[in-house]
Amino acid sequence: GSDDVAMTGTLCMAHRCALDMLLLGALLMLTLPFSSGHAPYPLKKVPAVYPQPERLVAIGDLHGDLDATRMALRLAGVLHEAKDQWVGGSTVAVQVGDQLDRGDEELAIFELLEKLRVQAQADGGALHVMLGNHETMNAAGNFGYATEGALRSFQRWHQICRFANFLPKKVAEACHCSLYKGPLQCGPQDTACRIVVKRMAPYARPRYLALRSGGAISKGLLSSHPAILIVGDTLFVHGGVTREHLSHPGGAMAAVDKINYEISSFLSGASHRQPRWVRGGGPLWLRALSGGAVDAGTCGRLRR
Repeated sequence: GSDDVAMTGTLCMAHRCALDMLLLGALLMLTLPFSSGHAPYPLKKVPAVYPQPERLVAIGDLHGDLDATRMALRLAGVLHEAKDQWVGGSTVAVQVGDQLDRGDEELAIFELLEKLRVQAQADGGALHVMLGNHETMNAAGNFGYATEGALRSFQRWHQICRFANFLPKKVAEACHCSLYKGPLQCGPQDTACRIVVKRMAPYARPRYLALRSGGAISKGLLSSHPAILIVGDTLFVHGGVTREHLSHPGGAMAAVDKINYEISSFLSGASHRQPRWVRGGGPLWLRALSGGAVDAGTCGRLRR
């Protein structure tokens, strides 16, 4: 009713203010060492290969902008003009990562994409949501591009959704409580996490605890998203891939599986060590095939 709507507007509206968190990000990254080895954890394999559909569309970075997200989905012909409903039929849509940072509406975007993913599957289509470098940056504790509005949004989300079972349905939906898999806290033996959280401003803690390696959203949602995806004869990746990335004794597909597995391990918290793939020059960061002029040399590298 009107009371629910009023409460929703009061509790779940984010402010659009930029916040410089680079120093905090650098502090947090000190707690997470790098690793170049394969993470020996029995995780579920992240699916990476799908058949060629009749219609395939790609959608780029979303960066916390819900209006732009809806606009892109509508331009792709997969989102209803007036409501959040999949209308793409058998279309396969691929969102190539970077849902996080630079905007306030990260939680709303996560929830919208997950809702559409389920609807698309039921309608004979698919929405594949991938990882970008900003998802793994946040998992490593680098909040350098997080807005104050996003931090406050996660704070309200935590304050409200931990009582989701007692909330009116409309309030729970408006506050994105379907994403809340609390509690948001450090593990009993996780001293590094406790040190980081103690040094953070209280309003920034819920976002860190949700998105860090092993956090509720990283483990429950992002760890199932691929870094590299192949649909028919098209390879999707946020940054780019090289022959070196795909070098593996078992062949290129084994390399793809390894990359997806190791990044998934990091996000889920099965390994808190950052795999080399999430650093500069890795598949989520590589710009050699995009920025600047595209010439015959670029096309030659792609063919190889």
